[in-house]
Amino acid sequence: YSLAAKPVCVHCGFDDTRALSIDHINSNGHHLRTKDPTHRDTAKWLKDNGFPDGYQTLCMNCQWIKKVDNNEN
Repeated sequence: YSLAAKPVCVHCGFDDTRALSIDHINSNGHHLRTKDPTHRDTAKWLKDNGFPDGYQTLCMNCQWIKKVDNNEN
């Protein structure tokens, strides 16, 4: 989730797109998917909706660390 020419992890700067992901900053992705079960392509949805606040780009390592630190399931 970045308007930069090349997306990078906002925590560590990792830039290999094979291991980058879009993260819900408030950890509410499950709630949003439950609310709208047709919402599957997050990247397209973000683009179509003008890149709203509440999202960030994380590498998979930083996303996993965030999940563990926040006791997310």
